[in-house]
Amino acid sequence: MPPAARRRRGEVLGAELAWTRRHLLPWLVRHLRGLSSGDDRVAKRPVSLK
Repeated sequence: MPPAARRRRGEVLGAELAWTRRHLLPWLVRHLRGLSSGDDRVAKRPVSLK
């Protein structure tokens, strides 16, 4: 494969900031509040199938 094209510093910084907003900040807020990522979710099948 050919080497990837070099990106400008602004593009890289923008991508890093977008990742931080999308992934790191929500995780950090949940972690500080003592919550898990699944605490607000409802089970797909809340009743057991026996």
